[in-house]
Amino acid sequence: MEPHGVKDGELTFVAGNPGTTGRLMTMAQLEFSRDVAYPLLYARLEAMIKALEAYGAESLEDKRVAGTIC
Repeated sequence: MEPHGVKDGELTFVAGNPGTTGRLMTMAQLEFSRDVAYPLLYARLEAMIKALEAYGAESLEDKRVAGTIC
């Protein structure tokens, strides 16, 4: 292990969970996601959760089925 860190252009490996980032998105794209896309997505997910909870509240069998979905 180098005590002075890696040099510019040197190959490095980083352990972690692979996933996407927004580093290539423009400011306008990030603002759209923040102001429009994510609030719509969260509202839709909340409606789906409430519908599933209402379905599960109808009977024990419905509760069992709803529990296997989520």
